[in-house]
Amino acid sequence: MGFRDDIEEIVDFFPKERQTFLFSATVSGQIRQIANHSLKPDYKFLDTVDPNDVNTNLQVKQSYVISPYESHLTTIRNVMKEHKTSHKKGKIIMFLPTKMGTMLYADFLRNLGDMEIFELHSGLSQMQRTRVSERFRKSRQNAVLVTSDVSARGVDYPGVTMVLQVGVPSTREQYIHRLGRTGRAGKEGEGMLILAPFEKGFTKLINDLPIKEVDGQSYIIKDDGMIERAIEELDTEQIRSACTAFLGYYSGKTGTYYFKKEDLLPAVNEFSKAFGTDIQLNQSFLEKIGLGARSRGSVGNFGRGRSGSSFGRSNDFNGRFSGNSRSNDRFGGNSRSNDRFSDNSRSNDRSRSNDFNRSGFKRRESRGRYKY
Repeated sequence: MGFRDDIEEIVDFFPKERQTFLFSATVSGQIRQIANHSLKPDYKFLDTVDPNDVNTNLQVKQSYVISPYESHLTTIRNVMKEHKTSHKKGKIIMFLPTKMGTMLYADFLRNLGDMEIFELHSGLSQMQRTRVSERFRKSRQNAVLVTSDVSARGVDYPGVTMVLQVGVPSTREQYIHRLGRTGRAGKEGEGMLILAPFEKGFTKLINDLPIKEVDGQSYIIKDDGMIERAIEELDTEQIRSACTAFLGYYSGKTGTYYFKKEDLLPAVNEFSKAFGTDIQLNQSFLEKIGLGARSRGSVGNFGRGRSGSSFGRSNDFNGRFSGNSRSNDRFGGNSRSNDRFSDNSRSNDRSRSNDFNRSGFKRRESRGRYKY
């Protein structure tokens, strides 16, 4: 999670003569490097997991839905409503790949007013995170924790009956870690992954798991108008910031075999339309994230959407989308964020009312955009 340097610094203070035990839920290359640094050369490695064992809890039902962005928000809402009907007291943890996406979806769900919404990401102080965690943990009604990967590991929330992952996780392992937030202590749980068509290749990484595809059409049910009203309440600049984070996160994955670079710009365009906004892109911005002229397609000037403001330098963009081991959650939500992509004025207590996000920007008419 980006603490390797800190761990190694602490280890340097240990006495040379000692007995050391190192425990880790996963054994990555970085964990092995830490072991080599902190343990004696002849250390013993004990794996407590049977190599023939499955990676996920068999009591957790797994499925995925391929949902175009035009029906994306409808699908999310109806998945939650269906789960709420079958689990009267169940809780949902909804994972997003980026901090800005977490903030956007949390506000959208609050505006719907269907369920109690909690929000957790690196933009909150440790005190705020603790308070949100405790409130969600103690909630006895249908509640949703919308979170980045700060909640993916090492936390236990009683009563979580569904893990909903929106967009591709950073890795196959992260998908498994997230899924592990439900079906705990012998209880049953459900995990659903909602992907846009351009993300479908990720399923190749998890096709050995007991996961099946569900027809997305079953979740496209006629809406009562609440989705459009919820979108109208969103802050325009927050949508744009989420689009920036979207591009940063996915541009860092274009080297993977399941993902195509040329899909990125059409995808972010559809993503922005799903939230009632037409996003346009500045060429210099695209160059900074490796999506130059060949990837530009029909998308033009990033930043003249609904507010008319320039967006080429949104959120103190420094071209640092890829990050490193100590800059986590610029897009993924880990706990050592420098918040380069957060709006500090909006990183205070996120347990605000729905009225907080009403902006003075005139929004485009979005009727007819959504498929029900």
